[in-house]
Amino acid sequence: MTKNKKPPSTYAEAGIDLSIEAQILKTINDYVKKSFQFGDVVANEGHYANMIKLGDIGLALTSDGVGTKLLIAQEIGKLDTIGIDCVAMNVNDLLSMGIPPKAFVDYLAISELNKSQIEQIISGIYKGCELSGIPLLGGELATVPELLVDKKNAFDIAGTALGIVSLDSVIDGSEIKQIGRASCRERV
Repeated sequence: MTKNKKPPSTYAEAGIDLSIEAQILKTINDYVKKSFQFGDVVANEGHYANMIKLGDIGLALTSDGVGTKLLIAQEIGKLDTIGIDCVAMNVNDLLSMGIPPKAFVDYLAISELNKSQIEQIISGIYKGCELSGIPLLGGELATVPELLVDKKNAFDIAGTALGIVSLDSVIDGSEIKQIGRASCRERV
């Protein structure tokens, strides 16, 4: 992007068609729901994490990355916090349902081996796990220069968090009720 060109402020300006994305997500979700026949899945849809039943216990999984925040981290040359963010995105998905996180694994795709860069990213993942009180069980380091060709030292990161919860403790939103009428007024 040139310095004179205004950055996009909407998905449409960035070339992302949300109606096509919605169609694609529906197709993906159809396959996800169809796969539920292979296990004792707790929820049909609408949550950030899902789980299988193990007796009275739910074994929950969620997976997330950090998206375009990577671009900001790379631009400013500060890579040690991106791992914290990756862990946080996953842990928050579990906590939003009342599920305590128990463990984390990561996936780091890189365009080339750069020891310093990788150590900064992994130290951030470690810090995120430390802040969350969960172990980093391991993960995957994939050197894929063919996929990450736009710039030197390009990378992508994602993670998966595991949670375990008593099924009667899950927050699924089914008991949320409106108790009053919200009102907002603009001040001049």
